[in-house]
This record gives sequence, structure tokens and C-alpha cells, in this order.
Amino acid sequence: MVRTSWAVSRINWELERAWWGLLRIQLPAEGIAARFHDEAACLERLVEQRWGKHVSCPRCGAGRPFNVPAVARWQCRECRHQFSATSGTMLGYSKLPLRTWFLSADYMIRHAPAYVHHLMPPLEEYAALTGLHYNTASRLRRRTYDDLRTNGGQGVLGKLVLVNPVKPPADTTPDSPDFLVWLRKEAEDRSIPLEI
Repeated sequence: MVRTSWAVSRINWELERAWWGLLRIQLPAEGIAARFHDEAACLERLVEQRWGKHVSCPRCGAGRPFNVPAVARWQCRECRHQFSATSGTMLGYSKLPLRTWFLSADYMIRHAPAYVHHLMPPLEEYAALTGLHYNTASRLRRRTYDDLRTNGGQGVLGKLVLVNPVKPPADTTPDSPDFLVWLRKEAEDRSIPLEI
């Protein structure tokens, strides 16, 4: 007898497909690989999303830190704390390039409908796509999935890769037929194929 996990058995799959569809229509039309073509573009996006135009110290909040280019960090003029763009985020202790995280999120969002009954893409395929060791790919896949499911897709990675924000109509809920009609129309207007 095959046992089904209680968590997977209680998922509304139509709602799950709608969730990933909503994220997919917010991706850049040209794709993440073209939009963030190198590590510098990814870093620029991270700094823009985290601080806007003015970088501030995550420890004391003081503005105007000076750049320490030799170690790709800033140093606070007030408390002398050195920090990078990833300090204090889920990306802070990762040795993976930012672009790997961006591409991981892109892959997860674009291919989620195909794997929706398993929640995540198969690990072998994911490891081959990222070019990472099996164990590293497993951790990356889990952390990417968890971040994209955080706070309505507004986790760290969601804020970085979802560059075309949309606002569903206020009178709809994600499990209503009206929401699905709206989502299909938005996808059609943007020429994005969705499996809903």
C-alpha cells in the first residue's frame, strides 16, 4: 500500500497551479537569464531592492557607508561594521553566486506547473540544470521553494526576480473562479502560456 503524505494529500492543486501562474506572469518577459546576464546585474538588483538609492548599515541603520572594493563590502562610518549586499539575508552565508539563486527561482517558477503534484522538480533534473552537486542542489531547491512560498511570493528571491508586479482585483480570492478568469486574461495579455 502506498502512503500519501497528509500535507500533499490536502493540497488544492488548482489553487497551487494558480499560485505559480501568478508568480510566472510577474517574471521579466525576456527571462531572468537575459535580464540579469551576469553577477554584477544580479548584485545591482539586490542592492536596489534592499536599500533603494541609499545603502545603510544593517547593524546601526546609519547611512553613507563607504565602499571597500577589495572585499566587495561596505563599512559603516558610525559603528565600523563591514557588510555586504547579502548580509542578514538568506543569501548571506551562501557561497553560491547570486545568478545561481536567480536562475533557480526562475526555473522553479517557470516549471512548477509540470511538477505541481510533487511540489518541486525532480532533484536529478534540478542538479543537472544548476550544475551543482546533488546535496547542494537539494538544499538550493528546498530554500528556493520555501522562499517563493513566503509572504505571497515576497521573500528575498521573490522580490528580486518578480519584476512585473500585478495586483489581483480586490473582490477576488485566489480560490475563486473570478481569480482564475483574471489570471488567464493577464497571462493571455502578456502572451504567457499557463497550465491552469
